[in-house]
Amino acid sequence: MKYKGKQLSLVFQILLLLFFIFVIGLMTVVTYYSSKSNTINSQAAEMNIALTKYQCFNLKKCYGGKTPVWKDNKCVCKKAVCKPGSQQCNGNKTKLMECSADGSGWKVSEDCAHGCNSGGCIPDPKEKREPTKVEPTLKKCGGYGQRICPQ
Repeated sequence: MKYKGKQLSLVFQILLLLFFIFVIGLMTVVTYYSSKSNTINSQAAEMNIALTKYQCFNLKKCYGGKTPVWKDNKCVCKKAVCKPGSQQCNGNKTKLMECSADGSGWKVSEDCAHGCNSGGCIPDPKEKREPTKVEPTLKKCGGYGQRICPQ
């Protein structure tokens, strides 16, 4: 190999080749880790939103029958529509509805194939159900040790 008309030594050529390989490897590593930092930043942003939502639902104090609601990436106090976790049938008695965790509204919990009544789906009348068997429990009934007590 010649450079500006001079013959380069074999050792120098090898060193030059190793340098280029090193630079290409370094560029590859930098590119790889710079893409990883974007992933880490987006994960940190998601964790921050999750923490803020947690603080909204668990630490925010709302008064006058209002409940904290996460809306448009901020926590606001809103009038509660229902008690979180409570259940009821929808208007035409075909779906079991459950109040959302923040009390802001109802969502479908279950489709009731045989109708809904008193906050629960009506079971299939053709389905054979075994009677509930109550097992006796061991308890102390006088004397020593535990045994099945007469009812």
